[in-house]
Amino acid sequence: MRRRAFLTALSALAFAGCASWVVIQAETPPYEDETYQIQLPPGWVRAMFEQEAVALTRDGHHLELIFVQRTPHAKAFKRIKKPASGDLLPSELAELALSEQKAADPALSTLVILSNQPAMLGGRLGFRLHLRFTTPKGLPMEQLLYGVCDAKYYYSMGFQAPSFHYFPTYQPDFERMVRSFKLLTPPLS
Repeated sequence: MRRRAFLTALSALAFAGCASWVVIQAETPPYEDETYQIQLPPGWVRAMFEQEAVALTRDGHHLELIFVQRTPHAKAFKRIKKPASGDLLPSELAELALSEQKAADPALSTLVILSNQPAMLGGRLGFRLHLRFTTPKGLPMEQLLYGVCDAKYYYSMGFQAPSFHYFPTYQPDFERMVRSFKLLTPPLS
C-alpha cells in the first residue's frame, strides 16, 4: 500500500512538471503570436504546455475549457482529411468544423446544434456554433465554437462547460475574449 501511495505521489509530481500554469491578471497584456492578438480573460489560468494553441480553465479543464488555436489550412481538419481555405463560406467552414468534431469524439452522438450563424472575428466573416451534448456519464455540456480563415490559417476558438452553472456563468468571459480577437495578417483579396 505504501509503495502504491508513493508511486501515485511520484506520478502526480511528474505530471505537474509537464505543464506550468499562469493566472491571467487584469493587467496581463494581450496574448500575441505572429498572426493574431487576443485579450485573455482575467481570473482564468493558462496552461503553458501547448505550443500551437492557448488553453485556459478556471476550475479545471473537465469543468470549463477555453481554447484558441491557429492551424495551417492543410492541417485544419486532419480527422476528416479536408483543408480549410479563405475562399470557404462561413457555413461551409462551420460544417467542416462540425464534421471534424464528430470524428474526434464518438461520444458526441448526442450532439445538438442550438445555433449556427455567421460571426465577425478580427474584422473577417467567420462562424459561431452553439452546441449541446451529453457526456457518457450523463452530464449535459454546452460548447461555443468560433472559426475564421485568413490566407494561410484557420483560427478556432472554443468554450466548453457543463450546462448548469458553469456555462452561463463563464460564457460572458469567453464572448469578451472573442470580441478582442484581432488578426494581424493582411485582408483576404
